[in-house]
This record gives sequence, structure tokens and C-alpha cells, in this order.
Amino acid sequence: MKRLVLILLASTCLSAPLLAQSTPADPAAPAAGDPAAPTQPGAADATQPGTAQPGAAGTPAEADALVVQKVPMLTLPKVSVEVPEGEPIPLDMTLKAVPGAEPKLLEGVTAKAFTRYVTVEGDRIGQLVLTAVTKDEKIEALPHELFVSQFEIKAAPVLPTAEEVTVEGDQETMIAALMRLQEEDEKEEEDKKKDEKDGRDSKDGRDGKSGSGTSSNPDAAGYKTPDRLQQAKGDGKEFDPGPLPEVAIITDGCPIRIDRSQGVAIQQSRVVITTGATTETEPCEDGATRYPLLWSSLTCPDRIDVRARTATAQRRQFYVNAAGQEVEVKRCEDNPEQIFPIEEERTVCPHFVDHDRMTVVEQGSLRYRNAENATIVVRDCAPAEGATPVPLVETAEGCTLRHDFAAGRSNRQTKLVYRMGGLTYQAGSCIDSDTWYQHLRLYETAAGQQVCPPVVDTTGKRITRASRVQITVDGKPEFITECQPDTASSALIATTDGCENPGTWEHNISAGQSTGQERYYYTRANGQREYVTACQNSSVTYPHQIQIVG
Repeated sequence: MKRLVLILLASTCLSAPLLAQSTPADPAAPAAGDPAAPTQPGAADATQPGTAQPGAAGTPAEADALVVQKVPMLTLPKVSVEVPEGEPIPLDMTLKAVPGAEPKLLEGVTAKAFTRYVTVEGDRIGQLVLTAVTKDEKIEALPHELFVSQFEIKAAPVLPTAEEVTVEGDQETMIAALMRLQEEDEKEEEDKKKDEKDGRDSKDGRDGKSGSGTSSNPDAAGYKTPDRLQQAKGDGKEFDPGPLPEVAIITDGCPIRIDRSQGVAIQQSRVVITTGATTETEPCEDGATRYPLLWSSLTCPDRIDVRARTATAQRRQFYVNAAGQEVEVKRCEDNPEQIFPIEEERTVCPHFVDHDRMTVVEQGSLRYRNAENATIVVRDCAPAEGATPVPLVETAEGCTLRHDFAAGRSNRQTKLVYRMGGLTYQAGSCIDSDTWYQHLRLYETAAGQQVCPPVVDTTGKRITRASRVQITVDGKPEFITECQPDTASSALIATTDGCENPGTWEHNISAGQSTGQERYYYTRANGQREYVTACQNSSVTYPHQIQIVG
């Protein structure tokens, strides 16, 4: 789906304005409709191979005309260009490689192009189309819909001079246009040689064919070499016109004039007329060499106006001279087309808790989104404008007791809470308060009942007492531990008390003896005996005595 969207954008959004802008891309080329504009070979002749424009406005495209062989062509920007969004701008490209074209066809050729970028599903997609190829002052128009490139822009929207751009283009149409440029070049070379041969006796160089560029200078263009005149017969001698003048167009000493209305930097030139030993120099005037004025915001910081809550992008104006160097025309200044609102964002900031005043206030951060849709922080989190502080409240709800068994007490813990925006927030974790409860270790209740049963070791005849720790909270006692045996034990004491009834003893008639009984006890804290076993056989035996009674 995304691929389809990109194709539609390239065909509907970029092609239409290029049809109207492809010709003026060359500052030196005549404007459309100019009577002096030369007819471009292949631009209007639809019968030449490779120049058919399928799908032109108002004309149904033939099925066969839509089938073209597109190949990848490598191009390079002649100057670094900032790619705009939406409205395309013109730029010159170097044809680096065209499959099937001889290298000689690419020498000295400049490809005229337009570029921009569009945003699709959050991604910036660069678009570039070729509209013509030029060499010297000759131009061959290209069907722009046949030479299209799309590329993803991940960083700043800039096409540097070192970045190759691959254009999918019609191979046959491109090679045909390059060959026509080459044919015109060869024809001009032959015409030039013929003109030089015919005009060797006329060396003023002002006929417009010497390539000196005098046609761009009104004073030089209007200068004519005086005809050889014959002196009126007065003294009977023939008139000698003297040496013929030589005319040259130079740029030395002439500045570059900035024409902001046209958006160009114009290299000025002047006419130098040398007649023998005499040299006349005309004032500097606009020449034919022009450099487009470009805008860039890469090195300019945004201007921040916190009071007005706006951030204005800045840009600088420059042009790239013949040496490929950037020449600054204007330093960083405000760009009225890129003004971003500064907004206070509260969701990214924590609430400010003032423990000294026992209040909480809402905070906010000032930030905006720049031209690259990146978030820029103007001010870090600070108390928000118009925010009203709310009180901190101490509560034990949600907090438990902290038991300190080494110190023998338990601490009541509390936390600070506050309400803001209808919600309750906790300002910190539970901490010890000034309220604490003493530990009490209990073996028996006040009624004399044992809290925990003792641990009895009948084999070793030892007993270990057990207890629980108790605290009293708000007048109510509560145990905070389970039964825990003491670390020390005591011996069990054997006694025959309660076991003296011989009727319960074990009698061995054949052996002639009876076994006595005993039970074990330990003494509680109150002095009472606590029996831990029932009566059981002891190690004491009693011999039977036989008495005849009848």
C-alpha cells in the first residue's frame, strides 16, 4: 500500500508543477513564449524516437507508448541543496552514468531537475524528476514522467554534492537527447571554424559568435567597429584608420551583485577596448553568469520568545560560487514561515513536594516541536503557571508496624499523601513515626494458662518452654510472633505422686514381683507442678511376699 501511495504522490503532486517550471530552470535559457527562444530539437517534435510523452494532458496514452525501457541513471547535485516540503525547487545535476551511453555523450552535460519531499505515514520521501539536459547554451527537453526518483530522507532534508541520486529513466529517450546535443555541438564547431575563416580580417569580436559574452552587456553589444573610411580628397593623401580596436569581456575587479527579487547572485563583468596602446574600460554591469540564492537553517539556532510562547526558526541565505564554495548573503534571520508554538507540558514532570511547607504543587516543562518534528525543551520542569499548592497529609493507612526485636519494641509507620485532580498520590514510602509499642514475652496468661505448650523430650528427660511476643495497640493486646521455644531447657523431674495405687501397677506372678509407677513434671514460674506424662512403669520393682491365710 505504501509503495502505491508513493507512486501516486510522485505522479500527481510533483509532475503537474514541473510541467510549468521545467523551462525556466536554466537562468540563461529564454522564457517560454519569448519570440527569440530557439526551438529545442526533440522538445516539440513528437516523431523523434524516445521523445514521446505518454499520458499528456488531454491526450489518451496509447498502450504501446506506455511501454518504455527504464534503467537506473546515476546523478549528482552540482551544489548542495536544501530539499523543501511540498513546493518543488529547480536544481542542476551532473549526469554521472547512463547505461548504454558513451562517456563522450555525458561530457559537459547538465541535467535540469526539480526536487521536493512529501510526508507519507510519518516518513519523509524525497522526489526528484529530470526535465531537460543542457550543454553550453543548448537544451533538450525530457518527458518528466519518464525520469523519476524517490528516496527516503532520514536526517536533514539536504542533497549534498557527494550524494548520488539514482533516477529511473527511459534509456532510449535519454540517449536520443544526448546524441542531439552532440550533433548540435559538432554542427556549431563546424560553423565556428567557417566563421573564423571568413572573419579573420574582422577581429573586433562583437558579432556575438566569439563567445565573449558581449550580448549580456548593453554597452558592449551596442559597440561597432568603425568602417574604413576614405578621407575626403583635400591634401591628396589616403586616410589611415590606424589599428583596429580589440574588445574583451572580463570579470576581474567586478563584484557579484545580489538580486533578491530574482533570487540570484549575478557575476558582473565589464568591457575592455584596446586600440593600439590605448585601453578603455567600461563600468561593471550584470553578466550572464548567475548563481541561485539558497536558504538553509542547518547552522542557525531557533529564536525563543518565552513571553510570547513562540519559537521561530532562523535561516541564512547563500549561494555557491563557481569554485563550489558557499558565500553567505544573509546571516541567520527569522523565517516567518516557520513559527512554532511553545506549550507547557505537565504530564512529563513530577509533582514538586515541599516537605518544609508540607505542600505539593504541579510542575510543567516548556517545549515545542521544530521543523524536523523533534521535541525541543525550552525550560525544564518548574512550578506550572496558575497551579495551586495542595496540603500534605500524614496517614497510617496502608502502612504496617515495623518490629524491632533487638530493641524490644515495634514502631508505628506513616506516609504522606495528597489529592490533586481528583486523585490521591503518595509522597514517599512508609517511615517510622513517633509512636512505638513495648514488646512483652508471655509464657502464661494472666489467668495462669500456658500461652504455648512446652517441648518435651522424654528420651533425654528434658523440657523446653515456649513463648510468644505481645504488644498492646490502642488498648488491644495482640501477638506479633508465633510460639517460639526457649534456647535453654531444663530437666524433667520424676515422682511417684499420684501413682501409688498398686491396683494400677504391673504384676508378674511367675517372677514374683510387681513394677511400680511414676510420672514426670516441671515447676512453672508460679511454683506449681506441671505434669508432662501420665503414670508409667518405673525402674523400681517390689518382690511378692506369700502369706498362708488358710
